[in-house]
Parts: sequence; C-alpha cells; structure tokens
Amino acid sequence: ESFQLHLPPADPPVGPSSTGVSTYKKSYLCPSTNILRTSAHVGVDFSSPSNPSKGPVGSGPNDISIPLARELSRGSALRLLATLTSHVPISSLKQVISLRGSIREGHDFTSHGKVINAASEVFIQVLGPEKGVGVRSCSGAG
Repeated sequence: ESFQLHLPPADPPVGPSSTGVSTYKKSYLCPSTNILRTSAHVGVDFSSPSNPSKGPVGSGPNDISIPLARELSRGSALRLLATLTSHVPISSLKQVISLRGSIREGHDFTSHGKVINAASEVFIQVLGPEKGVGVRSCSGAG
C-alpha cells in the first residue's frame, strides 16, 4: 500500500511576550537527552478548514460525532508531526514515547480511546508499529 504524507505547516510559538520573544514554545528538543517534547496540538479537519468543528463529542444534537472527532484527532497528529519534523526529519524519529489526548465530551460520551486511537494510527502509519507506538493516555475535559 502506497502512503503519501501531506503535513500542514508547523505551528509557530504561542503566548504573550513583552520582549517580542514568544514565551510558550510548541516544542523543545532537549540537547542532552535528544528527547523532543511538544505542547498541545488541537485537532483540525483539513477537509473543511474554513468550517472549524467545536463542541463536545457525543450523541447530542449539537455534539461532534465520533467519526468527525476521529478526523480531528488525525488532524492533531498531523500537526504534531509537522512540529516534530520542523526539528528533525521523519527518518530520524526513533520512538513515540508518550501520546496524551484530551477530549471535550458530551454527558453520555465514553469512547475517548476510540477517538485518540485515530492519532495513534497516524503515528503507526508513518513510523511503523514498533516506533509509532508508545504509552497512550486519554481523558475527558467536559
């Protein structure tokens, strides 16, 4: 199966600054451990960038569906990969160590893992089943 990776541009640093230097980095590569740490990357549906999806995930009339939430999770993983590759080429990535996801859930939502699995699947697809899998945790932010 042929796979082509299309990454969005890497996110710039964010946060307030009175000196013109951003105070919150999207990522930091530790020179002594060679471990790259990143901050949050919010999910994006790249098939509909002009119509951002916001709201809780669930089965309510105004809730985001699980399939759309999975697309948002995939978008988050692609944005995260774009940040990673702004430091090192994909071929230099050695291992996903940890992946954490937080989902704004509706009152009846219990499938957090199913949504975050979509991000994990991106890393497995890009890095393979050995390097693309680390520990994973997910939680609700309702």
